Amino acid sequence: MGNPERIIRAAKKAEHGKNVVLAFLGGSITQGSLASVPSSCYAYLVFEWWKKTFPNASFTYINAGIGGTSSLFGAVRVQEDVLKYSPDFIILDFTVNDENTDFFMETYESLILRILSHPTSPGVMALCNAYYDDGRSAFERHKKILDHYLIPYISVKETLYQDILDGKRDLNQITLDGLHPNDEGHRSIADLITRALEEIRRMEPNIADRPNRIVQSPALTDCSYRKASRIKNNTSPLYCKGFIPDYSKKIGVTDVFKGGWIGFRIGNRIGFEVKGSCLGIQYRRTVNKPAPVAAAYLDGDRDHKIILDGNFNEDWGDSLVITTLLHHGKPGKHVIEIEIINEVEEKDTPFYLVSLIQSGDEGMQCIPMDR
Repeated sequence: MGNPERIIRAAKKAEHGKNVVLAFLGGSITQGSLASVPSSCYAYLVFEWWKKTFPNASFTYINAGIGGTSSLFGAVRVQEDVLKYSPDFIILDFTVNDENTDFFMETYESLILRILSHPTSPGVMALCNAYYDDGRSAFERHKKILDHYLIPYISVKETLYQDILDGKRDLNQITLDGLHPNDEGHRSIADLITRALEEIRRMEPNIADRPNRIVQSPALTDCSYRKASRIKNNTSPLYCKGFIPDYSKKIGVTDVFKGGWIGFRIGNRIGFEVKGSCLGIQYRRTVNKPAPVAAAYLDGDRDHKIILDGNFNEDWGDSLVITTLLHHGKPGKHVIEIEIINEVEEKDTPFYLVSLIQSGDEGMQCIPMDR
């Protein structure tokens, strides 16, 4: 169960009739994909449990789920989409969008440490989803981070997926596509979470009255993305030839293709000066083909271009992609250049450059944590 002290403090705050901010940060499952209505998704059902359990409190519900996004983007956007609202309790959901690699172990730890270090000391619980056809996910590496920081988690692989293998549940009762829950699947996930919350409430009723017990714990990875930030079109590029800034207004957290730059023609180019040892480009891959193809160059190296294909071969919708240009590279200033190398007609879908991501090596820092 990990260390539930922060979650208990959030529950005590609710018991005292105060306003409690509940946030859910993740991918398409958190967003509510395949739920018949938004109120049927697991996040809203957990929100409903808090309201029913603590009727004298008021609650703020923040659903920051964005389909197809990883913990790297989570680490980049957590301040803007979650932490600025001073949350008391956060559920994270990135175990199926992250790959089971050391890279995503580092981005996941970077995200968690960004949350744990926030002044409001929010309680954190991880929802660890899995593919229902074979149980694959990033759980193996995520679990190392969760255990290290004593964060409670729900493992779908060890619960719902295992029930299907054991013949206790039918796959079609939970999901129709092998990943995203239907209404019953969302209800089942919410039940797992709320049962864990009930168990936490029964643990130590006076824990919220104790002062925070803080120790210093070394990070397991370099946590290079703990201070990651984005460059959007409110920052001037080094140069811009043919790319057009998109100043249309963003509406809601899932309206992700805003605040960037648009390119159509071969030779459209844009350049940026960035700073850090970890750099990436965020762009759109669209189902509305054809779309242009771009190339990215780092520090003028024209012999090692990185292709940014704006065409998406799946059919579930446009994809927000992050392509890594530099990971644990030379720190300091760098120049990123992007140019269109395969064009389309103006009536077709343009290439959409969403942002650039920059971050630096934090080193094996000692991180405050509850024990």
